[in-house]
Amino acid sequence: MKNIKITSEKQIEEIADTIHDEYFELKDIFYNKEENTVTIPYRRIFHEGQRKTIPNYLIYKIHEVDVIRSILIIKNISNFSVHDESKISL
Repeated sequence: MKNIKITSEKQIEEIADTIHDEYFELKDIFYNKEENTVTIPYRRIFHEGQRKTIPNYLIYKIHEVDVIRSILIIKNISNFSVHDESKISL
């Protein structure tokens, strides 16, 4: 588990760095107005980890890496909205 303490808007990139290139669905992001939290479930992919080779037919092989389900919880949020400029949730 990793804790990140953000005290200014300039540090928000640290949050982006945590989930950059990881898989998550915009529809799964949850804003709890009563607790002032945003929860982002995502899958952490071990890009540099060991790969498992799975033979598939005679022509090619599949190389898999380990994945762990993770949750990013952001506290003390006073306002929240999602801007899907890339239209990835279509």
